[in-house]
Amino acid sequence: MFFHKTDLCSDPLEVSCSAGGTTFAKRKPKLSVSAIIAIIVAAVILSGDCLITIINMKARRRRRREDETFIAESMSLASTDSMSL
Repeated sequence: MFFHKTDLCSDPLEVSCSAGGTTFAKRKPKLSVSAIIAIIVAAVILSGDCLITIINMKARRRRRREDETFIAESMSLASTDSMSL
């Protein structure tokens, strides 16, 4: 009945108690090593995706500005050419 309570200790529960009241029962790890590795790998992949997305957004903005500058320059050249005729 009380076997699943990790804070309890006594002889019937087969868990020894220390002087400070802490238990010495061997606790099962919450996550396995492979689960922890999978979480770390997923976090690294997600970080890489975010980084690539940010770099792509900056490159598109830069290209759009260059295209706008090229269009503005070509329009000004076209207007000066038509005036000289």
